[in-house]
Amino acid sequence: MTIFRRLLICALWVFVLTACEAIPSLPANDAADTTGDTPADIGRTPQETVETFLNAWNEQAFSTMHSLLSPRSVTVYPLEDFTDQYENAHADMGFDGVSYSISEVETQGTSAAVTYDVTLETSTFGNIADNTRTMRLVEEMGGWTIAWSPMDIINGMTANVRLDPSRRFTPRANIYDTNGQFLVNQNGTSYGLILRLSDMRGEAECTALLSRIMLRPIAYFNRLYVDYRGLDSAFFAGEIDGETYNANRADLNNICGMDIQVEFIGDKAQPRVGRTYFGHGAAVHVTGYVGTIPIDGVLNVDYWRDRGYSDSDLVGQDGIEFAYQDTLAGQPEQSLRLVDSSGVILRELGTATGTGNAPVTLTLDRGLQYATAQAFIDAWNYANPNWATVATGGAAVVMDVNTGAVRAMFSYPTYDPLIFLPSSTYYSTNTAYAGAISQIGRATTVGFAATTNRAYSQQYAPGSVFKILTALAAADTGTWGRDEIFNCELTWDGGARHGDTGGIRQDWRLVSERDPAGEITMSTALTTSCNPFFWEVGALMFNESPGTLNNYATSWGFGTQLDPIGYASLIPSEASGSMPFPEDVTTAVNNAIGQGNTQVTALQMARLVAAVANGGTLYRPLLVEQVGGRDGTEILETIEPIVDGQLGVSDMALAVVQEGMCNVPIDPDFGTSTSSFAENDTPPSYTSCGKTGTAEAGTAPNSWYVAYAPADNPQIAIAVVVPNSREGSEVATPITRRILDYYFSGAVAEYPEWWQDDYEPVPLPELGGA
Repeated sequence: MTIFRRLLICALWVFVLTACEAIPSLPANDAADTTGDTPADIGRTPQETVETFLNAWNEQAFSTMHSLLSPRSVTVYPLEDFTDQYENAHADMGFDGVSYSISEVETQGTSAAVTYDVTLETSTFGNIADNTRTMRLVEEMGGWTIAWSPMDIINGMTANVRLDPSRRFTPRANIYDTNGQFLVNQNGTSYGLILRLSDMRGEAECTALLSRIMLRPIAYFNRLYVDYRGLDSAFFAGEIDGETYNANRADLNNICGMDIQVEFIGDKAQPRVGRTYFGHGAAVHVTGYVGTIPIDGVLNVDYWRDRGYSDSDLVGQDGIEFAYQDTLAGQPEQSLRLVDSSGVILRELGTATGTGNAPVTLTLDRGLQYATAQAFIDAWNYANPNWATVATGGAAVVMDVNTGAVRAMFSYPTYDPLIFLPSSTYYSTNTAYAGAISQIGRATTVGFAATTNRAYSQQYAPGSVFKILTALAAADTGTWGRDEIFNCELTWDGGARHGDTGGIRQDWRLVSERDPAGEITMSTALTTSCNPFFWEVGALMFNESPGTLNNYATSWGFGTQLDPIGYASLIPSEASGSMPFPEDVTTAVNNAIGQGNTQVTALQMARLVAAVANGGTLYRPLLVEQVGGRDGTEILETIEPIVDGQLGVSDMALAVVQEGMCNVPIDPDFGTSTSSFAENDTPPSYTSCGKTGTAEAGTAPNSWYVAYAPADNPQIAIAVVVPNSREGSEVATPITRRILDYYFSGAVAEYPEWWQDDYEPVPLPELGGA
């Protein structure tokens, strides 16, 4: 050994002994706090202890590592603090593992020093070599324990020297609709609206305007006004995108007094440049939103830290923003350094080259998406005295029948995605943020939060829209002939003939005080939504083969997740629905009319109707059509339509269902949606085929309408559901009509006048639904 080396070792021992003296001694009768430690065999030699420690580090077994520390080190660094130091360092570097080699062991009495080299394996910076380390040990507790310090994480770390990971992100990429229009604009302008009740030139008119352009129900603003009545105080009402603001600027000035400045505030429209969302809440359940790393829910801090993000980074949360996080954000340029308390760089540990980002183009049609949102907002405002007082929300899906492309997907209630963006006015106005969070119900049961996508993540009893499936199965199996007659009476008793234990069941026409449908064919049974017919064929199919209807339904995607392209693959929140196997005929006849435990999503129903319209092809729902190709980027991916399968039924079965659905809007005797279409004061400019559904669901029924249009050359399919409201013909159908009117550029039908009346419970048949 060289003289220099000997002098170095001697100096080392002096340092170790001095350091040990600096650590307070434990009282003779006190034991070190090792709560939570996993006992590890203390090495018989210093090298064994170090090897055990480093191997445990590779496994991130922090309790095991901590159990190898000397009592004095345990006192200074309790398990929680010790673990935090490692976890924070791991997050900063993207730790994957550690490898090591021991070069020298020096022992002097009850002290030892082990010299070793370490390679930190990281996902962010590759391998970081940290050589010529020294780990110090003391002989205690019958073996060798480690006199630990932060330098055993990174050579040079101390209480005053820390790891400093720095990231430089490029501006986040945009999200476009199918026509190349902005859905999300990184460099857009939004306006925070400041209002004062005394400046409004008509409060009711101003509130109606705000509701329309901000996609919030009138009731939301009325609650907001409560704290400002009788005061001359200005308050923040929300943000809108620049396009919407400019289109409505004159009305905002003339009706809401936005042109009247407020002392100390100035202009009431406060501009903000940055990431903006068209219509704000119009498409947020598809686009998602960005915010700082969440600390609650599934996507917690650990999830993002494991991917190399720090707590202050903006990341996509929900929807496309989350599913395409790496595409929209790219990978930042990164560096890892040791810096002292004054910020002086002491050591460069590693760098990582960033990658570019790319815009994402969705299948949504921006205009149709906004019109769908507007149809729901208008419906809730207009029906506020009626069913809107009990309904828990709603959803709609509009799908291209020939590709599976989703042209609109809306969930009500909605929320402003800027609520979660730190640079928005919401964040800088604490009361506005608190009020917005309360409004969307983020802290309430997930099923009732505005952040829940009711078109995709919620499942409902379908009621009579499920009769489409039952009719397809009954026709395809030959359970009932196309021209075979059924006498649809007001009641049905399948006990003696089929073994049904449900008693005498009532058709919906009984409680509606209508005459029985009488002698009808299978297609007319669908048009008139004859419960007795579907109970009959449900019983016949079960007695022939119990799994018949269930097998058809599951083969068409019911009871399973559809996994929409570009969305669900990374978002584990799609509801699968429920398609229980019937154990007896009573269950089977309930299932045949979409009752019992049968549950479906709006997305599943839209896809089925699209398949009926296009001749039997089941397309995978498509939400993303292209990655890249805009804003000067090259096309990285073009997503073509994907066929999941076929309905696999006979042409006759399809013809029966198509005929039955196409008569629903126009048949004066049997059609259940004629009040919104053929008999409406504003006749539609297009033809359509549809099916109403009213599903018993607790206090008030689920209202459904599904349709495709035009009848002869179908382009789109649509499913609308308003749970816990009224009958399908009364609520979901008028909303559907409004959406179709926009799509076909036709005259817009008014909502029913009786929506303005007080709500009365809906009379429902016993063991049935229409």
